[in-house]
Amino acid sequence: MFRISAELIFAITHNRILSVKVRQEIFATLQRCRVKI
Repeated sequence: MFRISAELIFAITHNRILSVKVRQEIFATLQRCRVKI
């Protein structure tokens, strides 16, 4: 678990394009949760 999170953090900090995709995915997920609630 820690290794995966560390790899994700490394990839995000060293790849702005990836970070943008991750942000969009997180934002979309949050919107879905809000709709469900």
